[in-house]
Amino acid sequence: MMGYMAARTQHDAAILVMNQSDRNGKLATSLLEKVGLEVFNTSNGREAVELVRASDQGDQSVRLVIIDEAAASERGVPELVENLRAADAGVRIILVSEDDAKGEPSARTSLNIRGCLKKPFRRAQFLGSVLRVIGEPKVRTA
Repeated sequence: MMGYMAARTQHDAAILVMNQSDRNGKLATSLLEKVGLEVFNTSNGREAVELVRASDQGDQSVRLVIIDEAAASERGVPELVENLRAADAGVRIILVSEDDAKGEPSARTSLNIRGCLKKPFRRAQFLGSVLRVIGEPKVRTA
């Protein structure tokens, strides 16, 4: 079986998965950890911003936040993105959405979001998007 493994090109960086569903969050986390990426989890925007802010001060920085739009509904995606950028201007963001209108390229562009995935999607599609956004090359493994 062929798979993907992320080659480590950046030091001490992590991915933050913000997902309201424990099941979906665990699936995303498991997939990212299998390819050697460090992953943090949260279920709300306030905690996501706090983790990004704290990581910017520590040894391990969050370089990507994956936002499940359902988890951001309490404040809305634009406000969450603004708060994440205030915590760390360099953080990259992928938005996972069920609604076509919210995943439009124009909305992504105005928020400067690096990627958008519409549910449902395949694991390989998810992993490919993450690796592309963080600048990790894909390495084929047996």
